[in-house]
Amino acid sequence: MAAALNIDLDLEEYKRYGRQMILPNIGKIGQLRLKSCSVLVVGIGGLGCPAVAYLAGAGVGRIGLMDEDRVEVSNCHRQILHHSSSAGIYKVDSAAVYIKALNPNIRVTTYRQRLSAANARLILQEYDVVLDCTDNQISRYLVSDACVLLGKPFVTGSALQTEGQLAVLNYRGGPCYRCLFPVASPVETVQSCGEAGILGPVVGVIGVLQALETIKLIIHGQGISEASEERSSTYMPTLTLFSAMDAVPWRTIKLRKKKNDCISCGQNASITFVNLGIGDYERQTTRNISSGHAPIALTEDKRICAVQLQGFKGTIIDVRNPTEFAIACLPGSKNVPLPDLETYEVYENVPILVVCRHGIDSQQAVRKLTCRFPTIDIKDLRGGLQAYSQVDPFFPIY
Repeated sequence: MAAALNIDLDLEEYKRYGRQMILPNIGKIGQLRLKSCSVLVVGIGGLGCPAVAYLAGAGVGRIGLMDEDRVEVSNCHRQILHHSSSAGIYKVDSAAVYIKALNPNIRVTTYRQRLSAANARLILQEYDVVLDCTDNQISRYLVSDACVLLGKPFVTGSALQTEGQLAVLNYRGGPCYRCLFPVASPVETVQSCGEAGILGPVVGVIGVLQALETIKLIIHGQGISEASEERSSTYMPTLTLFSAMDAVPWRTIKLRKKKNDCISCGQNASITFVNLGIGDYERQTTRNISSGHAPIALTEDKRICAVQLQGFKGTIIDVRNPTEFAIACLPGSKNVPLPDLETYEVYENVPILVVCRHGIDSQQAVRKLTCRFPTIDIKDLRGGLQAYSQVDPFFPIY
């Protein structure tokens, strides 16, 4: 096998990887497979950082890093490759510095760009395994579609608040992402970590598991044309669910094999690289799935900007949840979470100003309150507390 791989380990690598090479499931053959393989990590955030760290530590020969974003201080509580001093630099560059310091044997390729229908084929075809560490569903569909077309497995993970999930897809007859989720969720219903919150160790757990599943794929021969038919017939795809606050935090769900009618990996699949790059991929993926409740921005007479807040006389209602309200709030404001507005009573005919974090939920709140109290002057704070912090530099933003 070592001769077939046409590579060997140097003396430093024997010392570096010795503790994992003595494992019966790995051995020297497994280590050579790791060294010969290449892995692309799409998204160098909360999932990508721990995944990259452990893949580099394990000795994966080449690691590609793809992300268009720069490091922000708010990333550092969970994106462990980045430091406060890294703020402002590209995440892929920050991660590359970490990898080189950890393991100089690894070849690193960086892509300071977002994965798109235009570049997916050119980039993904260079790698044996792809990790989906993105934080939006459109990228996840694109990774899946491209991996199906290129015949590559991908390891997908996601995490939000205190929960996460993980699956190995497009592998040995297993499903692709579209098999599991044929239709994308309405864009306005999908929350990000910035909106819903995330506990750092949760995303760390899922990212580490992504690295582990990738290592298992590689040592079993993925990427060097050694997958056996016997393994294919016995392989059972699963979805792993993690809930940090539950008494029993782990669950594993068996998945069906790929769907014959899937438009991506089915017998009569309609997605190809030709039509993948035609038109707007995001629009095509999300068309006809809007919930029909996408909000229209309020008119100017129903909004005020932060500089006008000082002269406001009336009631200030903060529609964030109690946890966020306790973090920071405007002096004199009262907390009425958005779901509670249906039963909120107004006893004075005084102006009402509604605030939230970014000025989105507050617009919805204004509509609800205006329907119930049409004679009262009700407005929202444009841009929310985020915009107010530009006027008051001492107001904490989270």
